[in-house]
Amino acid sequence: MRVRRPETQAARCVQRLGPPVDPMYAGQMGPEAIHFLESVLLETDPIASPEHARMVMESYLAVDISAETGDPVELSLSNHSLALLADMIAAIRSDAA
Repeated sequence: MRVRRPETQAARCVQRLGPPVDPMYAGQMGPEAIHFLESVLLETDPIASPEHARMVMESYLAVDISAETGDPVELSLSNHSLALLADMIAAIRSDAA
């Protein structure tokens, strides 16, 4: 009997999700998703803490908002900044439809 390695199971879970539905989630997030799933399956801590991951994502999102509006964006993201982001995503999705 052949036993599957947890890493293979995690990679297959990510592959089953299909292609990214939004350009925001493309690129280097695949390996991070596999690492996170491996951490869950192996019951180990991921490399980055949830707080650090949120800080990184807020930084990326702030760059997108600043590029769109031309204004500096303060971190941590305010409700106003999050509303701008939601409007940007809605506009991208309506243009794609």
